[in-house]
Amino acid sequence: MSLEVEQVALVLGGHPVLNGVSLQAEEGSMVGIIGPNGSGKSSLLRCMYRVLQPREGAVFLDGRNLEQMTARQAAQKLAVVAQHNDCPMDMTVEELVLLGRSPYKRALEGDSREDRQIAAEALSAVGLEGLARRRLDTLSGGERQRAALARALAQQAPYLLLDEPTNHLDVGHQLQLMELVKALPVTVVAVMHDFNLAAMYCDRLCLMNHGAVAAAGTPAQVLTPQRIREVYQVEAQVWLDEEGRPVVRCLPVRPHGSDSVSERG
Repeated sequence: MSLEVEQVALVLGGHPVLNGVSLQAEEGSMVGIIGPNGSGKSSLLRCMYRVLQPREGAVFLDGRNLEQMTARQAAQKLAVVAQHNDCPMDMTVEELVLLGRSPYKRALEGDSREDRQIAAEALSAVGLEGLARRRLDTLSGGERQRAALARALAQQAPYLLLDEPTNHLDVGHQLQLMELVKALPVTVVAVMHDFNLAAMYCDRLCLMNHGAVAAAGTPAQVLTPQRIREVYQVEAQVWLDEEGRPVVRCLPVRPHGSDSVSERG
C-alpha cells in the first residue's frame, strides 16, 4: 500500500505552479513537504485531495488513480486537515468531529452510537474531550486545529494529509500533536515549515522550490547547509542529534558572501 504522486503539473491563472512533481509515501510512513513560501507545497497537497486538478500527471492510492474514485470512496481512503476550516462557526466541536463519519453513511442517515463513540475517542486523542459541546467560534486557533484533526481521526482513513498542522499551536501542543500523528497507524503526508519538527518526525522529506522537487530523501540527506542556502537564501548550521537526525540553526546570509557554514556531527 502506498500513496504516489506521478509527474504532476499544475497551471493556475495561466501561470505554472507545479512542474512534473513526483512523490511517494510508503505504508505507515510520514513524509514532510517543505520549501519556501510560494514553492508549491500547499498546491501539491490540494492536488492530492482533489481540490485542484492537475494539468498533467496523477495521484494514486494503492495503485488506483484517485480521479477514478467517487468522492465517497476517496473519503474512506484519505482524510485531510487543511489550513482553513470552512465549517460554520456556530457548529459544536462534537458536530464537527462527527462529520468525519459521513463517508460511511447513507443519505440523511443519523449518527449511531458507534459514530459517537468514535468521535469521543478522537476528541480524547487530541485532548479536547471536555470541549465537545463548545461552539467552534469560542475556541482558540490551536483548539480549532486540534478539533479538525479529531474530525480526520474519526474518518478512520488509512491516509492522512496535513497542511501546516502545527500552525497556531504553542511549542507544547506542537510536540503533542506531532507525537499523536506519528503514533497513528496511517500513512501521513504533511506540509511543514519548521525544519526541526520535520526532521524529528518525518521519515522522508520532499524539498520544493519554484514548483519542482529540489531534493528528496531522509531528513539528513535533504537538510544540508548547502541545500538550505540554495533554496532559502540563509546560512545554516546543521548537526546530528543522538538519533542521527539533523538539527538546524538558520542565520541571515552574511553581507560579504561568506561561504562558511558549520556542519557538525
